[in-house]
Amino acid sequence: MAYLEQDADVPEVVDIVIGNFGTTAAHNVSVSTSVPVRTSSAAADSEPELVPLPERFATLAPGQRWRTTWDFGRTRTAHQVLATENRVTFRFDYLGVDGKPVHNESDLDWAEVAARWWTEKRTVHHAAGELVQIRKVLEAQLRATRHRPVRPDAVAPTTEQPAPAPAAEAAPAESKVAVLHRLLARRR
Repeated sequence: MAYLEQDADVPEVVDIVIGNFGTTAAHNVSVSTSVPVRTSSAAADSEPELVPLPERFATLAPGQRWRTTWDFGRTRTAHQVLATENRVTFRFDYLGVDGKPVHNESDLDWAEVAARWWTEKRTVHHAAGELVQIRKVLEAQLRATRHRPVRPDAVAPTTEQPAPAPAAEAAPAESKVAVLHRLLARRR
């Protein structure tokens, strides 16, 4: 049979799941749908795309599941073209345990999940991504500070006026963030 399931990590994503709920294997399973199954892509005003679905499974073992993403909650509910494409019937024809042909249908309706609030779940993965962005900004600021051009009004050193001694290196215990903070504080 087929059913809809919310993605555990991204609640806005709704998957189509095809599974064998029987106690024996289903062989030579052909899959067809009443209408083409389409997804909203990335933007509400873009052309819908077909969801790739298998036409056949050689075998589905008991308890085996196959899944793919059908659509994204907010994008689909805002999509004007897909507003009328909420229902699809999956048809399965296969050979049962005794070799007899079996036919099964599952009706899926996007409207069942569209009438929900969509929330965004943040995980450690999101925090790690933000930390990478912070690091990039800090490194760019540090590079800009190190390679600051000489001011045009600065006096060039002469033999009578030796060049200033280079700034002392940061103490080993001082982190890059502390060095950057100290350098930025001087610029104010």
